[in-house]
Amino acid sequence: MTIDELYDLIESQGVTRDGNTLSAGSHLDLDTLDSLPEGVTLTAGGTLFLGRLTTLPEGVTLTAGGDLFLGRLTTLPAGVTLAAGVYLDLLSLTALPKGVTITSGGTLDLSSLTELAAGVTITSGGTLFLGRLTTLPEGVKLAAGGGLDLSSLTELAAGAKLTAGGSLELGNLTKLPAGVTLSAKEVDGYLNQTWQGRTLRSIDGIVMVLIGTEHRVGAATVQASRYFGRPDDSALVYVATVGEHTAHGATVEDAVEDATLKAGLIDPTEIIAEIKATGSVTRGQYRAITGACREGVRQWCASQGVADETESLPLAAVLSMTAGQYGGDRLVELLG
Repeated sequence: MTIDELYDLIESQGVTRDGNTLSAGSHLDLDTLDSLPEGVTLTAGGTLFLGRLTTLPEGVTLTAGGDLFLGRLTTLPAGVTLAAGVYLDLLSLTALPKGVTITSGGTLDLSSLTELAAGVTITSGGTLFLGRLTTLPEGVKLAAGGGLDLSSLTELAAGAKLTAGGSLELGNLTKLPAGVTLSAKEVDGYLNQTWQGRTLRSIDGIVMVLIGTEHRVGAATVQASRYFGRPDDSALVYVATVGEHTAHGATVEDAVEDATLKAGLIDPTEIIAEIKATGSVTRGQYRAITGACREGVRQWCASQGVADETESLPLAAVLSMTAGQYGGDRLVELLG
């Protein structure tokens, strides 16, 4: 099939043409197609249906503002670009070639993928499913705004960087090399596991290397730690535990205060009234309502460009900034 023939076939769906680019302002249904011409660019403002395709020719670019359905593809050619604003279905794909860029604003389903080539970039704004991978190449970077499923992974290469806004599933990983960075709201499989003779714990969604022995401070137990992946001479942070609640802080006092706050039954009624009256949220109010720790709030604010000396922000700005983040749902529940 040529690009001319494809255009003639789908022009009735409101498709326009500019050279090799065929565009639809809304959905584009191509589920009857068995193949695409080389070098074609297909763009849909809504969903792009290509559910019968099992292969793609070289030089193809596929972009959908909504979902992109490619659930029967088993391989991809080198240099292909795929982008979806919501859901990208690549459920049957078993391998990715070098240099492929895949981006999904929502869920990216690569559940059948068994290996990754070096230099592959995969980004998902929602959940990223890679549950059959057992190894990753050196220097790989995987980022998911939601969960990141690597539940079959048994080892990581040096320099790997894994980031998830939700849960990071690493339940079968037994060891970690130096230089690995793990960041997630929750890291499954790394609660009280051992790495190079030291214990790792996921505290407030951050992997910590515990150092030394625990000691009591009031109702809390406290242990010195460092952020996983940092040098051995980096500054200590402290992990405090009160009952089943944990928190980390730059000082023992901060960690104990935050863990105690999480363990307590805080009545938010007065705090909510203050926020509604002022129209702003202080760091302390945010921590009291959500249970977030002081150090976690400080680091998150810094990542959002909020200076350390900024003690409060408008409520509307906080609700927008924390959407999908730790404590965001709690704020919406009480103040949205």
